[in-house]
Amino acid sequence: MRTLLVILGVVGFFSAALGGDDFHARTNTIYKDLLAKGIAVTDTQSLKLPAPAMPDGLDKAGQLAALKQLAGDDYQIEDLVRAAIVAPHIFKFRELDASATDARGRAVGVWFVAHGNLDKLTTKTLQTQFASGSTRVTSISDADLLRRKIKVKAEPGLEESYMHGVGTLLDRVRIHSTNHGMISRGKDSIVAASRLDTRFTKDADFPNLWRSVSIKDDGKEELGPVNPYEGAGGYIRLTRLHEPPGAIFVEVHQVFLEPKKWFDAPNMLKSKLPIVIQSEVRAFRKDLTKLSK
Repeated sequence: MRTLLVILGVVGFFSAALGGDDFHARTNTIYKDLLAKGIAVTDTQSLKLPAPAMPDGLDKAGQLAALKQLAGDDYQIEDLVRAAIVAPHIFKFRELDASATDARGRAVGVWFVAHGNLDKLTTKTLQTQFASGSTRVTSISDADLLRRKIKVKAEPGLEESYMHGVGTLLDRVRIHSTNHGMISRGKDSIVAASRLDTRFTKDADFPNLWRSVSIKDDGKEELGPVNPYEGAGGYIRLTRLHEPPGAIFVEVHQVFLEPKKWFDAPNMLKSKLPIVIQSEVRAFRKDLTKLSK
């Protein structure tokens, strides 16, 4: 999750239909656009995000059915929901058609259950939980936004922000990205949606760009030339489960462009991410437990 958000930040993925009224789809415009339109990568092509596996309004039986659909024959429900740092999680990596000659479309999904107090997840703690320690994240001030003719909304139950992050992906790519984010809070769920804001692609202070990273013989980093970066978005949805007590269902969905120049091997992310994600899921569970005490 933290690794994925360095990039930020209606495809299969076992997703359930939204159905009924969804508070987040009504109020969180970034989340709504990600589901309906996706991330535009060409004039005619978009990378769409899947609907959540655990929409609002499900009773105990409905939530159990959603979990069973995700688990399939590969996981036992009892294992997925147990209160253990090492409980299993579900990870899916897919290739998407990006209609681009110099980049690949990627989609990543992560589903797992953590235990803690959903109500204690404030905006600050959410940002802390999903930001890698090696990633420098800066909140863009209202004054800086106004100079760019951007105004942040202030509505009950909705928090909007613009964050600029600088981080390294798998020690090979340095990514600078400005993301437009929106957090919506329902009675039993939280959605944090974010997308790379193309208005900042050539910004002097908060640009969207990437550079290759290599290590010289003396151990120092050497950065390659600056390249513009566009094409990333995703959301995190946390839902309180009826059972077991204190269980929170977490799902993370991300789509993004992977320039072919990022890695020597086209399957680098696919092969390396599972181990990284496992570590980060366990770290999130551990941190949430501490936060809830």
